[in-house]
Amino acid sequence: MDSKTRHTLNAIDDANRNDPRVWTYGAEGEPEPYELVYSKKLYAWVEALCPDPSEELILAARGLHIERWKIPRSDYPMTRKSYHDWRDALRKLHADRAGEIMRETGYEAGTVHRTQELILRSTYPDDPESRIIEDAVSLLFLETQFTELAEKTERKKMTRILRRVWPKMTVKAQEAALQLNYTDFEKSLLEEALGS
Repeated sequence: MDSKTRHTLNAIDDANRNDPRVWTYGAEGEPEPYELVYSKKLYAWVEALCPDPSEELILAARGLHIERWKIPRSDYPMTRKSYHDWRDALRKLHADRAGEIMRETGYEAGTVHRTQELILRSTYPDDPESRIIEDAVSLLFLETQFTELAEKTERKKMTRILRRVWPKMTVKAQEAALQLNYTDFEKSLLEEALGS
């Protein structure tokens, strides 16, 4: 990784350090800004899935949720359409901020555009790198957010969510997902959603 890439990743991390929300992950984890933790974990999944990622994929992985707290879900009505409007607004925010930082650190327009494509996921599912992003997001959800969501979500709805997430993943990501540590409750939800 060259110095420009490192400098850009550090700038993205610095932006995410301003997240007022905290994430304490694991029994002995220290509280850290939520999106800083999320971006590093997502980046780790991208590296696990793609040992030799392109520069644009590296930058997109780290910048995928940059400054996400700036557009809270509560700014939008609690309807399905508004949920999609919120997600679209977030993706635009993330792509714009990542692009702004990349231009400041000296990236050319083509590299910025390609990174923004991956952040927006505008080329999914035909683009292999966009599929890696989707795989990483799905795996991070199963690894870190499944438990909390399952505890507060009605069982039938939770199985529907799992049935939506699973087909979005490639076979490689599905195999990785099956290796994660699940509680007995989570295993039962997965078996119900996907079949034993």
